[in-house]
Amino acid sequence: MSKKAAFIFIGGILLAIAVISIVSIIVWGPKPEVAYVYVTTEGFGEDKDVEQKLLTITPGDPISDVFSLKYKEYYEFFEKPLVSANEFIDFLGKKKTASAKIRVYIDGVLTLDIEQAYLGTGSNIKIVYQE
Repeated sequence: MSKKAAFIFIGGILLAIAVISIVSIIVWGPKPEVAYVYVTTEGFGEDKDVEQKLLTITPGDPISDVFSLKYKEYYEFFEKPLVSANEFIDFLGKKKTASAKIRVYIDGVLTLDIEQAYLGTGSNIKIVYQE
């Protein structure tokens, strides 16, 4: 076999390996990471309170993103929550007023800035409406 044929043969093998690698990365490439969080609501009414509702999110999302149009299914389920000034103004149809508060707890700790409250797998979110 001549040198030219050997170079063509080796080049063909390298090209085939590159094509197979690219196709396998595209088809079986890395899957997006997911985090599982649990949401409990209290004080919104018996028909609206949920216990440990499992949500699938992107790790590191803040609570304000979880209840926004980024996750349309959750946004609709929780009746289009409204966030303003780092807190819920409206959640499950209940509005924040001078005498009524919507409190958010992550793993039992009161969270005052929900736009900076980043979530990871296993986070327990408790949203309480207090009049």
